[in-house]
Amino acid sequence: MIRKSILALAALALLAAGSTGVARAQEETPQQNPVAAYLAGLTGMSYEEVVALQKDGNGLGNIGRAYLFSEATGIPLEEVLAQAKEIGWGNLYKEHGLHPGGNGLGSLVRGQIGNGNGPDPDKPTGPPPWAGPKNDSDE
Repeated sequence: MIRKSILALAALALLAAGSTGVARAQEETPQQNPVAAYLAGLTGMSYEEVVALQKDGNGLGNIGRAYLFSEATGIPLEEVLAQAKEIGWGNLYKEHGLHPGGNGLGSLVRGQIGNGNGPDPDKPTGPPPWAGPKNDSDE
């Protein structure tokens, strides 16, 4: 009985020591948001730029939409995001004579560009790497 208690305490001590080491390692090397990293890769922005825009209260979908809008109009990305917050995406598209359809995050993932010229051969296509392998039921 005493031997089992000693073994149990030893096992708990090892688990506690191991989890503390893991916690320290995670603190030293923070994990990247895989969606933000993928968006950075699609847009050519740095991961830090995407995260900074997100910390300013912008969703990743809005960042993707703003990127496409910026590419189509030449308006700086930050200005696009500010205008979209102020007047809404629909009004922003109307103001610039653009159709709002097909210019969201999905368009970036599919490799399309916002000006309606079709797929951009320099952008990756298909599911993002964090989506994992295709299921048999997807076919």
